[in-house]
Amino acid sequence: MRIVLADDHTMVRQGFRAILEHHLVCTIIGEATTGTEAMTSITHLQPDVALVDLMLPEATGIAVTRHVKATTPHVAILIVSMYGDLGYVDAAMQAGASGYVLKEADAMELVTAVQAVAAGRRILSSHLEGYWHMPSFRPNNTIPIDPYDLLTSRERDVFAGAMQGNTSVQIAAHLCLSVRTVEAYRASMLRKLGLRTQTDLICFAVRTGRMPVVTNPPIHDERIE
Repeated sequence: MRIVLADDHTMVRQGFRAILEHHLVCTIIGEATTGTEAMTSITHLQPDVALVDLMLPEATGIAVTRHVKATTPHVAILIVSMYGDLGYVDAAMQAGASGYVLKEADAMELVTAVQAVAAGRRILSSHLEGYWHMPSFRPNNTIPIDPYDLLTSRERDVFAGAMQGNTSVQIAAHLCLSVRTVEAYRASMLRKLGLRTQTDLICFAVRTGRMPVVTNPPIHDERIE
């Protein structure tokens, strides 16, 4: 079995490698630390299975999954994440992932999941098995997933502030947060939406009907710009 590992934490990749090489007859043929690297490595190396972290820098595991399934559909994608919310799991499976395993799972659960997706089966972590009854998990379901649904309430607050033309300083003051915290929420928000710049964010808002109608332009205090 040929495997590619995609996670931005070195210790996590080393842990996965140790577990898989100990319990399976497999070869780790590539590693990636960002979503962009993962797309390139997986499509070029064409492994049997790719273990992909959900929240990779540059492009999420969901974006990686969509890209891989569009270019090399025979590669089985196993999402490995610390997030077990239905929205994340649903989005990953609808994007084409064969399985979703929580990072809190034990070694044998990971091994079992890799074996399952390599054999063409779909699998969820034991803590997530209750999701199988959801209509969106039916194999032929093609309901599109809105990436906005992946945002936390705070990330949506930052999104709304940005769409009103406010700076990070102004958003921080409005939400009673530090500027650093707002910037962290903003970075996470952009990563989940698969965007990079303010222009990308505005285009996304316009395209999805989330651009607010502003009757009066925002007043910017030049002292804090």
